[in-house]
Amino acid sequence: MDNRSKKMVLISHCLCNTNSKVCGFSPQSCSEQSLLAQLFSKGYGIIQLPCPENRVYGSRRWGQSREQFNNPHFKRECTNMLLPFIDEIKDYLENGYDVAAVISVLGSPSCGYKASYSNDSYGGELDFETVESQISSGKASELSGIFMTELDNLFEEHRIKIPFLDFNEENPEESLQSILSMLG
Repeated sequence: MDNRSKKMVLISHCLCNTNSKVCGFSPQSCSEQSLLAQLFSKGYGIIQLPCPENRVYGSRRWGQSREQFNNPHFKRECTNMLLPFIDEIKDYLENGYDVAAVISVLGSPSCGYKASYSNDSYGGELDFETVESQISSGKASELSGIFMTELDNLFEEHRIKIPFLDFNEENPEESLQSILSMLG
């Protein structure tokens, strides 16, 4: 096996399948296609991570904040989803593969790494006044999303060192170039 075929990345689910996002929120599927095409052209294999939001809440869920996912049940579900991937990654690493990065989604409340959508006021009864107030008070937090936090914790627990690279859907071309330069 040549080295080219032994490179891979882990990638957030929605970067391969934008249909897993909150209904109607699939802003730039062509940019994700460009990311995947570039990774494949450079010889990277892809391990697609599960979408924790879709698995726990389904396709008809509401958009949520990091704070809403920051609960024992969601964290446990994330860990349970990730454990088989930890075994798979360990096997690849023990057999000479280069797992070069985790490509996450900047701003995602579950899958962002450098930033996630945050809103301390989310929760309560859905009515126009509450929704307007909550929408206007959301912001980017410099905390990782819950799923990526759990993955990072598992990496630490299993002594796995893989860098995280965020894909920024608001600036896909610059983000793509940044990721490709970091991958080498």
